[in-house]
Amino acid sequence: MILCPVCRSPNLYTKAENLYVCNDCGNEWEQFTPKVYAVDFDGCLCEEAWPEIGKPKQHVIDHFINLRACGHKLILNTCREGKYLDDARKWCENLGLVFDAYNENLPERIAQYGGDCRKISADYYIDDKNATIEDGRIFQ
Repeated sequence: MILCPVCRSPNLYTKAENLYVCNDCGNEWEQFTPKVYAVDFDGCLCEEAWPEIGKPKQHVIDHFINLRACGHKLILNTCREGKYLDDARKWCENLGLVFDAYNENLPERIAQYGGDCRKISADYYIDDKNATIEDGRIFQ
């Protein structure tokens, strides 16, 4: 439940998306809603070099460091597992990029949807192999 940050009243209305007004004290504020980003490793955070780790794509890494600093959640969503996943995790941490989860759903998403499905639940999926479908045509 969202409460007014000034008077703690639940008596609110939504003026616009994420913009709330308290009916009791008149306070108006924007509610921040963090997004979840599922981020691929090979070819996305670093150049493709499987099973080794390629050169870092620093501008991409910096972007996700900034998103996490703003309160967004990051999941490393990669085919790497075992030793290779651990190597990728350490490589990212050495560059200042820390994830909230590794190849698994966030606990809050599991609670939200009442289960832990195999697909990573995210608002955005960042992958160098990404394609979109629009009007029956595939764009890469």
